[in-house]
Amino acid sequence: MERETMNETIKKKIKSGMVLLIILLMVASIVLAGCSTKKSSTTSKDNSHSTNMDMATDKTKNAMDQNHDTMMKLLPDGVYETQKTYRYHAGTETVDISITVKDGVVTEASLVGINPNPVSRRYQQAVNDALPDLVIGKHLSEINLPRQISGSSLTTAALDDYLTSLSS
Repeated sequence: MERETMNETIKKKIKSGMVLLIILLMVASIVLAGCSTKKSSTTSKDNSHSTNMDMATDKTKNAMDQNHDTMMKLLPDGVYETQKTYRYHAGTETVDISITVKDGVVTEASLVGINPNPVSRRYQQAVNDALPDLVIGKHLSEINLPRQISGSSLTTAALDDYLTSLSS
């Protein structure tokens, strides 16, 4: 009698282990299926050719390509102004940014700090002084700001963020 109970217990444990193994295999297959790249196929109306497009392409574009694609949109003529605030090690700085656009081309641009500390004032002025060479006379799609303008990465990032937001 005791032996029969032990056999039944072992059978139950084996059965439980098998169920657990099946569940783990199912979860693993779902996870692996979710990680694969999906492709779609598009065919022209006359079925003369088909092309595969990777659905993940937009997600894998680097920031510069995304910025370029965004800037390709034509912005209506006008003066665009904003205040951007950014953090740095000693606090925050706020800058006034003004961009004038005519026929999709930047005709005027300025960046001025609002009550900046003396070090920030120098960086902000250097960015403002560099604007004519970087943006004036260029179509929005041609603007490609470096990571730093005159050594100022934070002010440059604020300006780039605003230029990007104009065309989105």
